[in-house]
Amino acid sequence: AEITPIATARCEMRLASDRRERKLEHWHQIAIHACAQCGRNRIPNLHMPASLEAWLSSLASVAGDTTRLMLSPLSGAATLASLERPEQRIIVVVGPEGGLTEAEEKMLSATGFSPVTLGPRILRAETAACAAVAAVQTLWGDLS
Repeated sequence: AEITPIATARCEMRLASDRRERKLEHWHQIAIHACAQCGRNRIPNLHMPASLEAWLSSLASVAGDTTRLMLSPLSGAATLASLERPEQRIIVVVGPEGGLTEAEEKMLSATGFSPVTLGPRILRAETAACAAVAAVQTLWGDLS
């Protein structure tokens, strides 16, 4: 439903504001075309990039309960398939190439995020995000 690019310690998101706007529009067009291709009638809300701290503070205003997951290929104790079907909204954090730092994982854990893994393979960040959405949709969404 929503996508927010998050600036973390190991990411490259240092674009000038005019380039950031163009990049965001490019991503929006990709979302539109992807939705048209798969027959989805609702385009995800694409937010401006934010720092991890700012994004976490914005979650305080999220209405209702959420299942909060962070992909953590090295420390993730559970796989998505081993989790119970969530009855509420799901938020998944995917780290950058090189993964989230230990401090970032601790910050996410402190705000209710549980580490999970997609399995034994280490995926590129953009592939991991798509794989996570596909896995969530397959396990608990309309692809099951």
